[in-house]
Amino acid sequence: MTSMLVPTLRLSEPGLVDWLAGVLGLEVTERTPTDDGGLAHAQLWLGDAQLLMASTTGMVELPTGVASLYLAFDDESEVRRRFARAEAAGATVVMAPTAMDYGGINATFRDPDGNLWSLGTYLPARS
Repeated sequence: MTSMLVPTLRLSEPGLVDWLAGVLGLEVTERTPTDDGGLAHAQLWLGDAQLLMASTTGMVELPTGVASLYLAFDDESEVRRRFARAEAAGATVVMAPTAMDYGGINATFRDPDGNLWSLGTYLPARS
């Protein structure tokens, strides 16, 4: 059986796709426009990790700014570099890169829609 868990964010405006692609280095592989020039759907990738984004237009009670996502990297410099790009692009800093008790570093910011993004070097693995 093949399966994957794909986080999906609701976005308030199409510019968030390019904002995230720019600050986190995500690759936008698909964009589906709405009839009025907005964005209905987008697919973004970072290595093997996928993120879907969809507009709230026409959706009932699917608010923006309620997700918390974690991007893991095997290189501390990648965490620091991407966090610095997010901060320079106007992200709200929640926690600057910090050494964690369980090892590695972690940093957290809010994107323009209010979603929490954590970047860290802790790589989850199955036991």
